[in-house]
Amino acid sequence: MALHAMVTGSGWQNRLRGCGYDWDGLKRGKSEFALIQYTLCGWGMLEFEGVGRRVEPGTAMLLYFPHRNRYWLPPESDRWEFVFACLNGRELLRVWRELLRYAGPLVALDPRSEPVARLCDLYCRSLAGGMDDPFDSSATAYALAMSLAKHAAPHVTLAESRPEPVRRALRLCQDRLADPTLDVTDLARAAGLSRHHFSRVFDRAMGDAPAAYLKGLRLKEATRLLQTSRLSVKEITGVCGFGDCSYFCRVFREALGMAPGSFRRSGMFEVRYRAAEPLSRHGSRVPKTNRPPPSRGL
Repeated sequence: MALHAMVTGSGWQNRLRGCGYDWDGLKRGKSEFALIQYTLCGWGMLEFEGVGRRVEPGTAMLLYFPHRNRYWLPPESDRWEFVFACLNGRELLRVWRELLRYAGPLVALDPRSEPVARLCDLYCRSLAGGMDDPFDSSATAYALAMSLAKHAAPHVTLAESRPEPVRRALRLCQDRLADPTLDVTDLARAAGLSRHHFSRVFDRAMGDAPAAYLKGLRLKEATRLLQTSRLSVKEITGVCGFGDCSYFCRVFREALGMAPGSFRRSGMFEVRYRAAEPLSRHGSRVPKTNRPPPSRGL
């Protein structure tokens, strides 16, 4: 099973003047990874995309590699004490790039904040051998990334942080979900980009290729309608833009391991129909007992 967020290393260091501490983000190999480095005492310097910044205590430095950055202990500083973690994985790096896009490479964090507590806990568990299990490592890495996202920019949602061309494409996916002719070329046109460039931008922002995302969106809606409506499988095929019923059944089986009708009859989800319930936009009654709780953020 592929895991797309992993802890690869962590540590605590107290670098002193004259130790030669100096890292170049373009000279650390070709493997992609992310770094969080939280300054406890002293200070260091960061050059990020040509701009120099001083890294003070209480500041988390967020970087990814390979990238045009450099950080070092300058001769004017007596020491630089910090705790850090290195992380990798496709989904982790996608979130990390979004973090840098709206929060920048330096984020002020209270020493008692949740991200700092998670980082220090990660380091202590690593010392005790608690990061040996890959699933635990993946959950820890993703939890740290989400904690940083929540604290670094609480007023910005991930949807708002996406590039405007991607947001235009996402709106078109919603507006024309029932249209079986909607394809990547249409999405690229809505985004105002060439198909090749759009696919790269979309994949970087969403962590998935445009065609795979659209198929997943249609499957999600089809699954919802199978749970909450009396629409036939053929009707759901049309509503969700699959066009051909046999194609829909094949895609559904590949994704969920069973045919749509079997899924509906499986009892996997409890569905209740009440005449008093309001109708959804597809004519289905959605029971209150199956509605998700209000979102509490990331």
